[in-house]
This record gives sequence, C-alpha cells and structure tokens, in this order.
Amino acid sequence: MKTIKKIQNITYLFINKNMKKTLQGFTLIELLIVIAIIGILASVVLVSLNSGRNKANAAATKSTLSSLQAAIALCCDLPTNTLLTTAGGDVCNPTGIGSKLPTAAQLKSTGVTYAQTANCQNTDPTLTVTLVGHPNTACNGATTIKTNTITFPAGC
Repeated sequence: MKTIKKIQNITYLFINKNMKKTLQGFTLIELLIVIAIIGILASVVLVSLNSGRNKANAAATKSTLSSLQAAIALCCDLPTNTLLTTAGGDVCNPTGIGSKLPTAAQLKSTGVTYAQTANCQNTDPTLTVTLVGHPNTACNGATTIKTNTITFPAGC
C-alpha cells in the first residue's frame, strides 16, 4: 500500500511503508549516449553546411563571370576596341568602360587566366576564363563568355 508523508515541506513516497523512493540523476551511460547522439547530429549538420558553402561559392563565381558578358558587349560596341586579359585590370582598351576583370580571389579560386579567342572585330567576341583551385572542383576549367552566351564547365 502506498502512502505519502510530508515532512518539513518535502514530500516522500513510501512503498510498503519501509521502502523510500528517492529521485536519482542520470547515469554515466545515459549521459554518454546523449553526448554521442549530439556528436552524430553535429557532424551531419557540418557536412550539410559544407556542401551548401560549395554551392554558394559556385553561384558567386557564376554571377561574377556573368557580369563580364555585359562588359564584353559594351567594350565591343566599337570594333576598334580590344579585350584585355589581365586579372584585376580593365576589360577594354582604349576606351575604358569602368569594368575590371575579376581576380582569382573574387572568383573564389586560387588562380585565374584570361584568353581572348575572338576580338571585337569578329561578330561574336569571346573571352575564355580558366579557373584553378575553386572549392567546387567542377568549376575548375574553362568558361567561355560571348556577348550572347556563357558556357560553364559541366557540373558547375
């Protein structure tokens, strides 16, 4: 038979009048299991964040390279202009259009090279941008930028 007694504002539950049930804390095994579960969940979250970071870097690179499309169109508005290929330098010569070629850091990579494969005298001027050391390895390689199209490496 269960009885409940109240002594000095503390309630005790007596079972069979002689056995006292006391509140216990967590055991060491229970705490270790909880810590292990938290560790597993944290690793899953970190993996998800890392893939999200790579996608964000790829999107930033694509956006930066897409802005070069308008710069090439502005530069080649005059067929006597020339596309330049120095990272961080002007896109166009002799009339500066106020646009610079992005550096490797701006493209989230360790290296970048620019090559002009068709100049402003052609009907479709082309600039080829080759990235090295991008966090998203699919973005490493050549990107072809024309006034009307951009071709990124597969998977980027």
